[in-house]
Amino acid sequence: MVFREKFTPTEWETLQFAPLWVHTTVGFIDGKVDTHETDALADEIRKASFWKNDLAREVLTSIKDDLEITLQKYIADPRGVREGLTQVTDILAKKTDPETSLGFKKTLIVLSKHTAEASGGWIGSKWTGSSTSPEENNAIQFIFKTLEISEEDVNSIL
Repeated sequence: MVFREKFTPTEWETLQFAPLWVHTTVGFIDGKVDTHETDALADEIRKASFWKNDLAREVLTSIKDDLEITLQKYIADPRGVREGLTQVTDILAKKTDPETSLGFKKTLIVLSKHTAEASGGWIGSKWTGSSTSPEENNAIQFIFKTLEISEEDVNSIL
């Protein structure tokens, strides 16, 4: 728990909500989060120990360890996605070095892409060349902008 000690409980909770905010932003773009999308996030949380970014690994592990409590707090949280992700960006800027911050943000983008790709399926990719819809791509772009990720960093992720 190297990173958790650097944050207040409120800041840590905000970081825990970040993967949930990006997941629901992309998942709800078509009106509901389907089981494939939920399974994609659950799989990423189960594999928390494999993430390269130390902060992302610790945050995802903490979600896994206290999943029910984290989900209850997330559901009760009044912040919208824009407000929440803006706070994530501010917290990262104040409490982490640029490399850790960017790595955590990249993790969030990967999570959002995995959510988008989870339910696109063969038919979507056959017609569009991608398993993500234009609306899901717009949601991911919104996440990029809200997290203040540069165009150069976008290209290194995608």
